[in-house]
Amino acid sequence: MRCGNKVVKTSDSQKAVQNRCGEPDKRASGHKMIRLNGLLSRQRVDQWTYYQGRGKHMKIILFYKGRLVDVTLGERTK
Repeated sequence: MRCGNKVVKTSDSQKAVQNRCGEPDKRASGHKMIRLNGLLSRQRVDQWTYYQGRGKHMKIILFYKGRLVDVTLGERTK
């Protein structure tokens, strides 16, 4: 995922992501199905959401044990 001219990638720490992308617009914690070592399992994760601006997709970042494991696109903001 790009944050301006910086890039975050799988296994980056929460601190590294925050340093590159800034404070997320929303934080949540809960349980989700994630793929670890090729297997799907329900794990406790932290979810950060970044709103990229009007008309753009939200970016949703999942962290497992403090490390980035997934980035997905959310809804388009209005």
